[in-house]
Amino acid sequence: MRAPASPREALEPILPYLGPIEHLLLDDAVTEIMACSSGQLFAERDGLLEACEAPGWTAHELERALVQIARSLQQDISASEPLLDARLPDGSRVAATLPPVSSAPVLTIRKHGTRTFTVADLVDNGTLPPAVLETARHVLAAKGNILIAGSTGSGKTTLMAALLNDLEPGERFVIIEDTAELRLEQAHQERFEARRAAPGRAEVTIRDLVRHSLRHRPDRLVVGEVRGPEAWDLLQALNTGHGGAISTIHANSAGDALMRLATCALMQEGSAGLPWPALAAIVGAVTDLIVHITRWQGVRMVSEAIRVLRYDPQRQEWETERRWPQD
Repeated sequence: MRAPASPREALEPILPYLGPIEHLLLDDAVTEIMACSSGQLFAERDGLLEACEAPGWTAHELERALVQIARSLQQDISASEPLLDARLPDGSRVAATLPPVSSAPVLTIRKHGTRTFTVADLVDNGTLPPAVLETARHVLAAKGNILIAGSTGSGKTTLMAALLNDLEPGERFVIIEDTAELRLEQAHQERFEARRAAPGRAEVTIRDLVRHSLRHRPDRLVVGEVRGPEAWDLLQALNTGHGGAISTIHANSAGDALMRLATCALMQEGSAGLPWPALAAIVGAVTDLIVHITRWQGVRMVSEAIRVLRYDPQRQEWETERRWPQD
């Protein structure tokens, strides 16, 4: 299949329904677009939100556009099924909500970036401290496992891609994502993407893909985001010799990421009878480095990085070593 020649061509199936915001969709400087239930329109440009104009774009027209977009993506959104979470033809994420769940139609588009950042780029723009890069390189070279933590839109995926692209070529990467977002330039890569159940189509979960991926002999197992019971399967994989993995997780700090990972693992029935110290010990044994990245006033930067040593059952806490910022 021929790749789209331009962003406009990639979005051609939906542009007729999104004419009032076409200029934002085609603007490379815009990373996110939000049409709010209040009738306002906002865009994120260079990390900062700004109000935008969409003359004549009423709630009724927005709802019609959302219905048509969903149909073009072989999905549905209606009063009886008011939530839409899908991917546009150019790789951008679209989330939409209709009444009665919301007071008016709501649309959020997170655009798929066209630029791939290197670790040198992230060091130069202040996102990645050189000391953290040095530690991450050491961990990955030793086939240790890295967890990148942060909030939505903080730059977790960008940082993960930069670290993976920094590795020497020749390894086999198996990438698992809920929606394909990771831009990896390594030659030997296999991509698995989860899918929702639909009439005549079975659901394939992240957990299914984590377990299945081990049969494809990955040198590097990459999980786009850990958010549920797949954490247990990932821990099991890392605890049985599949090192060198990297993943992202939502957490407020590097330390909180350990608790979040363990809590996600508890969502799996197979871990329900496991004593907390045993589960915490597994998390401590297979997690080598946690990097927390944050966004503040439009600027994305690594705020914290810790090496994880082990879980101490006597003190009931993980022993860690701070690598950034240094005391």
